[in-house]
Parts: sequence; structure tokens; C-alpha cells
Amino acid sequence: MQAVYYHHEQNKKLIDWYNHESIKKKLMEDTLLKGFPFEDYIKILSAEKEHAVNTRIIGYLKMYEGLYMGKPINNYEENEWRYIVPDKKGTEWFWTKDEYMKWRNPNNKDISKVKKPSPSASLKKYALKFELNDI
Repeated sequence: MQAVYYHHEQNKKLIDWYNHESIKKKLMEDTLLKGFPFEDYIKILSAEKEHAVNTRIIGYLKMYEGLYMGKPINNYEENEWRYIVPDKKGTEWFWTKDEYMKWRNPNNKDISKVKKPSPSASLKKYALKFELNDI
């Protein structure tokens, strides 16, 4: 579990912002690598590992400001933390709205009346178990 990394680049799409090498390097060093030299990390990186790292970083990014129900909000006030599961078989991420809607509402009914599906057995393996006292 890790704190969300809020960013202030409001004029760019989140993914464009993330793809700047200087930002990627800073995020890696500040969060995942925790002091491990970025250049050494790149030397041992494979495409599969890069995808895992990229999805983990993307999962922790959030715009500093946004809209909620048509009104501007400051997302930073949430002090959000996230637990990110890997994007692999059985726990695939939804990369498009269409992918999400096929999972969320496969029969195209009124979405407000459709209950969210239960997590898959693969996803349940990643469930966080904690008590109120743990918070």
C-alpha cells in the first residue's frame, strides 16, 4: 500500500505527463526504488518488468484537481492511499471505458440499477485483510 502521487500538470493528459523520462525517473527513485540507482535498474529491466513497473506507477498517479459531479474539487484533500494489484492474467486492468463497461454492465442495462460484479477468484487472492484497529 502506498500514498497516491498527485501531480499538477493540468494541461496535459496524465499519461503524457508520466511518459517524460525525468518524471518517470523521479517517481521510480522516490517510490519504488527507494535509493536504488535508476541507471542500474534500467540495465536489468525487461519488457515484462517494465510493464509491471509502469502499471504500478500509473496506478498511483492522480490529478491534483478534478471534477466531481460537474464541480471542481481538490483531489489532494483526499490524502488517498492505494493498493495496486498486478496487470496479469486473472487480474487484468481495464485500459478503456469499453473494457470496463463490458465487465461492469455486460447486458447494457440502466447502469444505476446494475450491481457491480463480484471480484474474480484470482483477484480475491489479493484482498487486504485488516481490522479497524489497523487504521
